[in-house]
Amino acid sequence: MKDKKQQKKQQGKPAKQKIKDAIPLALSFGKVDLIYRIEFTEKDLEKPQGENQNNQNNQENKENKEDKYYDIENFNSIKDLQFLKEENKKYIWDKIQLIPCNSTLEQLLIANKISKKKMHVDYIGFGAPKFEGDEEFFNEIFIHVNEKNYIDINTKALSDSASYSITFEFIFKDKIHSFSLGSSGGDGEKKEGGGQGEKKEGEGEKKEGEGEQKEGEGEKKEGEGEKKEGEGEKKEGEGEKKEGEGEKKEGEENKKEGEEENKEGEEENKEGEGEKKEEVLNMEEEIINADEENLENDNEDKFEDKLYEYNGKQVRPNLLKFDVTNKIKKRAFELGFESLKKYTSEKEMSDYIKERLDNEFQPEWQCVIGKDFSVAFSFEVENFIFFQIEDCYFLFYKL
Repeated sequence: MKDKKQQKKQQGKPAKQKIKDAIPLALSFGKVDLIYRIEFTEKDLEKPQGENQNNQNNQENKENKEDKYYDIENFNSIKDLQFLKEENKKYIWDKIQLIPCNSTLEQLLIANKISKKKMHVDYIGFGAPKFEGDEEFFNEIFIHVNEKNYIDINTKALSDSASYSITFEFIFKDKIHSFSLGSSGGDGEKKEGGGQGEKKEGEGEKKEGEGEQKEGEGEKKEGEGEKKEGEGEKKEGEGEKKEGEGEKKEGEENKKEGEEENKEGEEENKEGEGEKKEEVLNMEEEIINADEENLENDNEDKFEDKLYEYNGKQVRPNLLKFDVTNKIKKRAFELGFESLKKYTSEKEMSDYIKERLDNEFQPEWQCVIGKDFSVAFSFEVENFIFFQIEDCYFLFYKL
């Protein structure tokens, strides 16, 4: 370990854009689907004194307690959240919960919560959110919440069109309100109420069952009143009473059966959570092993980006993201320029590059070439590179 630290110091500056703290086993390109949830207290929504005393002569405004607090039902755009930029409200930033709709990001967030070694996740979006003008203040909050969850959303979008969906959910006492930004659809669609709505629905059903139980007790008393009218009616009332008791017993049995099913469901959920945690721990172990292998490969052939001749001028490739050795990186650039000079069809270029990568660095390499595309996939460690030449994007990886 000492030799590795000395080697790292002698190298000077680290390689450009290389993943330093962690190597994600899964990367997502394309749509950003996120939910930001805030549970407010009265202190959080309390307006500044200046806003409370705009009209000191109006006694009704002074006595109106509701006028002292912001109403979450009026939060329908980023502009309505400007009070969060005040110094005495910045503590609320740490209360904002980030809920990803992307399954890969969700697993990585779980891994960060249960692991000591944190993973910084780079998320590349073809249309990232931009807050400008009156909404520019929210950029600082947006970055703060993402960095707190070890997520870096690349704001240099590969496309000008909005292909993200961000939903803001606000909870205060028994109120729930939300609004969405960006394009709709997919996993990022607006959700109304969430788990709390289901909880309230369950409570409503419970109260309805209690009402039915009280109604049954009322019928029982009515039967006892009819019992006094005559012997015949008395027997009839007793029969109805027994029938009611039978139904009551049947209801209790159904209730016990439902409780047993709930317990079985809880056990299955716990078992599933255990398997999920084990899967995340295995993922973290693989990342740590890959990180150690990268340190050992730091002394491999060094390769500085150079200029290539293309269309009568000197062009430098734009390296966007990579996890490969310098040898593979250099060869990938060479094959990219060669394919551009030899072919005009993206399919012919892809076939040409794949054949050579498979021969030189073992199969199975996947090659995606184009001007606009999105993809989500898993890849082998040290077998991924994503770069740009002029207006053409090149993605090479091995499954």
